[in-house]
Amino acid sequence: MNLTKLRVFALTAEHGSLTKVANIMGKTRTSLSMALSSLEDELGVELFERTRNRLVLNDAGAALLPDCRNILNMAESLYSKAEQFRQGDSDKIRIAYDDTLPSTFWRRQLVALADEFPHISLTAIKSSSADIPTLVKENHVDLGYGLVFSSGDDPAIKVRALHRIRMMPSALHNTNWRSSRT
Repeated sequence: MNLTKLRVFALTAEHGSLTKVANIMGKTRTSLSMALSSLEDELGVELFERTRNRLVLNDAGAALLPDCRNILNMAESLYSKAEQFRQGDSDKIRIAYDDTLPSTFWRRQLVALADEFPHISLTAIKSSSADIPTLVKENHVDLGYGLVFSSGDDPAIKVRALHRIRMMPSALHNTNWRSSRT
């Protein structure tokens, strides 16, 4: 079993035609038909009801398609993470957060960050607001959130007020993270 066979299966289930899938994948219809037949042989079940011009999922195909898509999604995630390492992108963010606000507030914020950056591992450190800029500058953390006590910030650290409670995120100017929404 290989990913190409699984892609052929998933795309054929979606489009119902090997000709359409051949156009999408840039392959011949014959090679895709052979890949699909090979997958069915490996699994020991037919995946489609074959009519003159259409392929329609049968019960076995419908039952196996979600697993096929999960495998393809996991493979895409694996390739994506490998690409991040090839490009030197970090997969971890260390965050210092203010100890004066309730833990439930920070839990919500960290969950939101994890949702925004699903491929990033988050580490959270509780700290006082006064110590957060130093933790960032000394590279103990990548990002800090805390209450603003003074405006005499180090120019190497980017500080911005957030929301009505005057929160300050601080990070070194060269920090670059990509959102999962881009």
